[in-house]
Amino acid sequence: MLTRSPADTLKRGRLDPDALIEPFDIPSGANLIAAVSGGSDSLALLDLLHAASRKRNWRIHVATVDHGLRSESATEAQTVGERAAWLGLPHRVLRWEGPKPSTGIQAAARAARYQLLKNHADEIGSDFILTGHTQDDQIETVRMREVRGNGRGLAGMAPATLLDGRVWLLRPLLETGRHDLRLWLNARQIDWIDDPSNSDPRFERVRVRKAQEYDKGHILRLRAQAEKKRIALGIAAAQIVRNLAAQPSPGLLSLAAEAFAFGDAGLYAFRALIACAGGQEHLPDPSRSDALWRKLEAGPIRASLGGAVIERRKAMIWLHRETRHIAGIAAHRDKVFDGRFRLKSSLPGTIVANGAAARPTSSRANELPPRLVSGAMAAQPALRGESGRLVRLDEERFEPLVPPFARILLAFDTSLAQALAGLFGARKFPSPPYAGRKDRLA
Repeated sequence: MLTRSPADTLKRGRLDPDALIEPFDIPSGANLIAAVSGGSDSLALLDLLHAASRKRNWRIHVATVDHGLRSESATEAQTVGERAAWLGLPHRVLRWEGPKPSTGIQAAARAARYQLLKNHADEIGSDFILTGHTQDDQIETVRMREVRGNGRGLAGMAPATLLDGRVWLLRPLLETGRHDLRLWLNARQIDWIDDPSNSDPRFERVRVRKAQEYDKGHILRLRAQAEKKRIALGIAAAQIVRNLAAQPSPGLLSLAAEAFAFGDAGLYAFRALIACAGGQEHLPDPSRSDALWRKLEAGPIRASLGGAVIERRKAMIWLHRETRHIAGIAAHRDKVFDGRFRLKSSLPGTIVANGAAARPTSSRANELPPRLVSGAMAAQPALRGESGRLVRLDEERFEPLVPPFARILLAFDTSLAQALAGLFGARKFPSPPYAGRKDRLA
C-alpha cells in the first residue's frame, strides 16, 4: 500500500490532518495548490490541509476550475473564494475556455482541469497540486476498470502522479471515506455544494455509484493486489530495459531475444519500447502486443504496431518509428515533436521528419542493418526552412522524451520510466514525494 488506511487518519474520533499528510514528503515552506470545487471532498481537503500547514510553513494557493458547463459554476467558484479569504488564503479561478466536445465530456473536462492546474503551478512556482479524491472515488474507479477487464488499471488512482515531468499531483484522501469528511465539515459548520452532475445517470461513474451490489472490501483488496503486482512488474521490466535494450543509432531501438525468457516482464518492457518508438502516450493494446510477442518469439518477422516498425532478426528485436502520420510543428521552444522530442530553442521554420533523404552518419550505424538505420533516421526531426530546404537537426537542438510517461507518470510506474529515461538519455524523473517509501518505487 502506498498510503495509510482510514483508521490511521482517526484520532480521538476525528480526522487527524497530520496523519493524512505524513506519508508525503513535502518540504517546509513549499508552495501548494489546493484544487477546490466547493464539494464536500475538496472543502474538507482545504480545511485539513490548512490545519496541517500551520507547523510546516506551507503557502497554500486555492484554485477552482470553472469548466463553464453549468450556469451555477461561476457562483460556486465565488463561494470557494469566500472560504479561502476567510482562511486568509489566495484564490484563483481557472476557466476552461473555448468550445466543448459533444461526447466524452467528463474525460475532456478532466484533462482540461489538470492542464489548467499544472499551468497555474508553473505560474506561481509550485511543485505540488493536491486534490480531494476519496476512497469512494477510488472504489468507483477500480470497479469501472474491473468491469472492463483493465489489468494495469486495477491499481486505481495513484496517491502521486507526475504531470509533464515536473509537478506532482497528490491525493492524500484516497483511503479516507466521504462520510468521515462530511462529519468533519459538519462539526465545523462548513457547508458544501452538491454538483448535480454527480447524480446524472448518463455518466458511467454515477451508474457505478448507484449500483451497490458489488463488494467494496473485495474492490479494495483487488486494488491493493493490483498495485503490488504493477510495481513489481515495472521493476522487473526496468531491469530488462537496462540489461537487454539499447539505442545503437538515432531512433533505432534493440531488445535482445533473451527478454522472451522473462515472461510477463519481457512483454511489459516490449510494450513500453513500442510506445517509445512510436511516440505514443499509451502502451499498445495488450492482446495485440501479446500476439505479436509470440510471433516474434517463434522466429523472424516484420510488423507494425502503435506507430512503430518491429522486426526480429536472429537474436535481436529492432524497433523504430514509422514515417507515416508524423505531423510537423512550428519550430518554437518547448514544442513537442511527435511525442518523442522537445525543442530546446526556437528556429525559423517547421520541424518535420527527415524523410527518405536521411543517411547514416556514424561508423557505428554502418555496422547495423542499413534498412533499419535509414528507416529510423527518416523519422528523426529535421528543420524545413522558409526556402523549403530540409536540414537535419543535431541532438543539441532537442531533448528526448519518454512518450508513455512524459505527460502523466503514475508513481506505480517510476522504475520503468527511469530505466527508459536512461536508455534515451532523457531527463531523469523526480522521485515520488513519499517519506520513507521511495525504495518501493525506485
